[in-house]
Amino acid sequence: IGDADLVVYTRLGERRVVPILLENERRREKQIHLELGEFKTRGGDVLGVKGALMQPVDFTLPPCGEEQAILVIESDLGGVDVAGTTAANQPRARDVDECRVLYGDLKVEGCDIRPIRIALAFLPRDCDAFDINCGCGCC
Repeated sequence: IGDADLVVYTRLGERRVVPILLENERRREKQIHLELGEFKTRGGDVLGVKGALMQPVDFTLPPCGEEQAILVIESDLGGVDVAGTTAANQPRARDVDECRVLYGDLKVEGCDIRPIRIALAFLPRDCDAFDINCGCGCC
């Protein structure tokens, strides 16, 4: 993951909700417009990730005030192979073989800043899994 302002870790099939707080440190109100670009790989491939900003995307940021924006990400990479079947011949959840990163930009028109670079890091399900020990302590 390189050159990102915001990193969101996710797994295939998850829906992530990311609150973003915008603050106005000036004594004048600002007219704000938010625009979210497509999420792509470094090579420019679009893999079916859907990102959306909850309303409002146009608002007035009061002097010395703040406003919250909500980014919602549906993480279902299109074209990823099914990971196989279970013993009961039921399809398993789709997964990635290794970490994959997509990048998108959030433009904040009305603020004197460059676009916010967002990295979506898709982790395989076996990466950092929660361990449950069902043992009796005899091993």
